[in-house]
Amino acid sequence: GDWARVFLNRSVDHAPGTYFTYNTGATYMLSAILTKLTGKTALELANEWMFDEIGIRFAKWDDSPQGISQGGTGLHLTPRQMARFGLLLLNNGNWNGKQLIPEEYVREAQEKKIDTNNHIDHPDWCSGYCYQMWRCSFGAYRADGMGGQFIVMLPDANAVVVFTSALGSDIVFPMDVTHEYLADALRGAEVLPENEDEHAKLAALSKEFAMPGGGEIPAEAMANVPWGKKIALSEKLLGVADSITLYGGRFVLGTRFGAMDFAFKWGAPVLAERGIPLFGRRRGAKVSCMAKWEDGALVLRVNVLEEPATAYIALRFEEGMAKVEVTSTAFIPAQTLEGTIA
Repeated sequence: GDWARVFLNRSVDHAPGTYFTYNTGATYMLSAILTKLTGKTALELANEWMFDEIGIRFAKWDDSPQGISQGGTGLHLTPRQMARFGLLLLNNGNWNGKQLIPEEYVREAQEKKIDTNNHIDHPDWCSGYCYQMWRCSFGAYRADGMGGQFIVMLPDANAVVVFTSALGSDIVFPMDVTHEYLADALRGAEVLPENEDEHAKLAALSKEFAMPGGGEIPAEAMANVPWGKKIALSEKLLGVADSITLYGGRFVLGTRFGAMDFAFKWGAPVLAERGIPLFGRRRGAKVSCMAKWEDGALVLRVNVLEEPATAYIALRFEEGMAKVEVTSTAFIPAQTLEGTIA
């Protein structure tokens, strides 16, 4: 329906200004007001006012049925683009000498204007909020996206830290890492002299982390998984699959669309060549897959690309039967189902 009408017809539980609640609908209304006043979407205005100037190209912003940028969610940026936006904020709205956002506004957005102590019981959720920005407990402030996307500005360290993830309920983990390992270490740190050998080692390590090689199949998995045998399922797995067949480095889903083959490595992700129909919020979203053996179960981790969504498919095997349990971080319903091993 009409999102603005839905928002304006919601009941109000507390007097304005007395109680904090995270309200994506209110941010959508800001986007709708901008579109009403200018005739342009928030994405078009962001491109015109900021993104084109700071080198962000081809950003996407999900919109409502009315064609209005969602505002409070749905902006798709790469990590490098997020870092550029973070640098703009770190420099108080200035980019290469050009003031793109009023400095006073950016400085004010970093402050604690709203008490968030009634929110999640973690210091980085309870340190305050202002103008779409969260205060952090360690002297930083952040832009905070759904499911674990962060742009963290550390003004006294002259640094920006960016995360993309699909951590679900554990989304405070990146803040803990930033606080424990980066914030204090960066403050007052000296610029290191150039060192070609160490730089080469760092580049190699970065490449290894980006494209991990994977490991050998654990002996327990080799002995217990019914490799190559079709497992007929009691209901549709992920809403699409009637069966699953496991191989050493891939699994095959039997669906009404035909057999769908997905490669994986042990402890390392592999990008699938095709998406899973109806998986995630977008039809045919691309995924990456990896496997591990954990607590007597084969666990397949399926990440939806460009979405904060991860599914974990745990399979346990006993006497010709399989028990399958699906848990996820977002969008994907939890499932518990049984399978018969052919």
